[in-house]
Amino acid sequence: MNILHDWARDGAPEGLVILANHQTAGRGRSGNVWIAPEGNFYASILLRPTIHAQQAGQYSFITAVALARTFSDLISPSYKFEHKWPNDVLIETKKGAGILLESEIQDDGKIAYLNIGVGVNLKYAPEGRIALADVSAHDITVPDFTNAFLNHLNDVILSYNQHGFSVIRDEWLAHAHGLLHPIKVRMPNETIEGIFNGIREDGALHLQLPDGPSQFIHSGDVFFGWDDQIENDVKGQNHVARG
Repeated sequence: MNILHDWARDGAPEGLVILANHQTAGRGRSGNVWIAPEGNFYASILLRPTIHAQQAGQYSFITAVALARTFSDLISPSYKFEHKWPNDVLIETKKGAGILLESEIQDDGKIAYLNIGVGVNLKYAPEGRIALADVSAHDITVPDFTNAFLNHLNDVILSYNQHGFSVIRDEWLAHAHGLLHPIKVRMPNETIEGIFNGIREDGALHLQLPDGPSQFIHSGDVFFGWDDQIENDVKGQNHVARG
């Protein structure tokens, strides 16, 4: 991501993709660590969409849909994949991929460029996560995954450009993890509970609060089920791969 930022500022063209065999300083949202051994998929993708900054979050869902389509092509249909708001793709309720968006904003509020970081557990996954190798009958190489994913990403972006975000949102929601179920959202200064009631046009999470009103959340860590295991996972987040 750091290299791509430098190249983007120097005028690199849209569509540039940087791949890494492994990472020594992988990162996810909110400064979380992303453990990155060799054999998995790590990519940073440069886009230059003509959108305002508040629309940038839509690309997390665009990327997630492309990843899910790729997973569907490569793993056995008996396994279930889901989207976890805002930036994870799950297989059998365990994290298999994470997405990180970083951008630079112009003075007029539009995006100068958008970097999409993608990490996928192809061969290896830390404890509590899952790798595609665990759910596939054949070996999935980095080149094979790269070609399949970038083709799907191109198709999803074309659909988004032609039809808008609603089509992408509908496909994402069709596989949304925990939709219409109780969740806990942990933000920097507070934790709130409610019912996960979908996502808004800008990608914000729609949380139905217990006392009736709705709240729309743009950033936070989402947990399903309010038990001790969730709290232990949060406390131990620096010891596992997170995106």
